[in-house]
Amino acid sequence: RQEFVVRVGRIKYPTVLYGETLDLDVIRPFIFLPMSVYSPIFRDFSASFDGAMVYGTLSLGAKAGSLDYKAFYGDIQMNKDQGVADFFTNAHLYAGTGVQTLTLDHVVGGSLDWSTPVSGLKVHASFSHLSNIDGRGQFYAVPSLPVSILVTGIGYYTAGVEYARNNWTFAGEYFVQEGDTRITALPILNSTGKYGTNSWYVSAARRLSDKWEV
Repeated sequence: RQEFVVRVGRIKYPTVLYGETLDLDVIRPFIFLPMSVYSPIFRDFSASFDGAMVYGTLSLGAKAGSLDYKAFYGDIQMNKDQGVADFFTNAHLYAGTGVQTLTLDHVVGGSLDWSTPVSGLKVHASFSHLSNIDGRGQFYAVPSLPVSILVTGIGYYTAGVEYARNNWTFAGEYFVQEGDTRITALPILNSTGKYGTNSWYVSAARRLSDKWEV
């Protein structure tokens, strides 16, 4: 039934407006997505996850449109050769080539996409939470000591809208990241703090011909 479907395996990460089409640039206005929300540093682990999802489409009636919902749980594979490793290495706490191991407990979240009764107008909202992202290596100040940057939890919150009419596509998103961090290099260093960013963009695109869009 279209109202309730179960998917298991490697699944596209349904966060942000174009999160599930990161590898399908031919179906959206952008080849390179706005970097304020779609940072290439996080590209390696924000495209998909391994786990399960329930999703479906609910009809709201002719005057209210329809609602697509998704809820998911799983794991994201990470390693020191992915772009996300730069997030840790750029903290300048690691000796040598930077972070050596990256692990993650799990990710959980959901999204809602409202196809409004106005033709071409879609409203998006999503949330996801990653637990215990841990980057480990050797401490730059005392290389004999291990150092860990542990993001005990980080939440992603997104609100977006897209309106497509004739050859025009208008879009905008507001994206919030909030998390708690713990940095340890015992017995020298043991500190906690907050991590967070607020990002947004607005865009307008016009299709000029089959081959050209601005």
